[in-house]
Formats: sequence, C-alpha cells, structure tokens
Amino acid sequence: MIKNYKFVYNMYEAEVEFLVDTELFTTEMAKISLKFFIWDYNKDADPIAEIIKKYAMKAIIASSRGYMNNVYSIEQEFVNCEGFMKVDGSVGIKLISITPYEFDEENLYIEIDK
Repeated sequence: MIKNYKFVYNMYEAEVEFLVDTELFTTEMAKISLKFFIWDYNKDADPIAEIIKKYAMKAIIASSRGYMNNVYSIEQEFVNCEGFMKVDGSVGIKLISITPYEFDEENLYIEIDK
C-alpha cells in the first residue's frame, strides 16, 4: 500500500512530502530505524509515521542550506547520512517535494558583551 505523508512546519514556513510503499518499507523496518537512533518518539503512534517525521525534519534542515533546495539534492543528502535510508523510492520511501525553510535576517537578533 502506498501512503502519502505531508508535513508542514510552523504554519507553512516549510513543507515536505513523502510517498511510502508499506510493502517495501515495513513497520518492522521503521521500528529498527527508530531503535537505531534511540530517538524520542511516540511509542503509541504508527512507527512508520514516526520515522518519516524524523526524515521530514532531516529534509527541512538540509533544505535550509541555500544550495540544497530541490528534491534531488535532498535525496543525495540522505545517501550520505548514516542511519538514514535512501529516499529515492528504492527502499519504499520516496521524497516527492520540499519547500525549504528560509531564515530571515530580520528575525536575527544580536547580543554583544561589553
């Protein structure tokens, strides 16, 4: 079964969307991934949703770097990250779209010690 997971960060400041083929990427694989990182996650929730949430955060963080703002560059980021699986669809997780988070220097405040 193919499921669509769309994550919206902070009132549409960033978005990421994945398709997950649950016949390839199973609940057991999700549990193993969650245990690998010993992440804090909702143990009562669907393990696939919980691990894909971690993938969404990784994608948003990677996309905040100005040069990594498209699907292909984010896919490559996952290839090089220990513990994460490819998001090109080959293991059942496919990154569909990413709207990167953009930092605004207007929201950056400075404090200088004298």
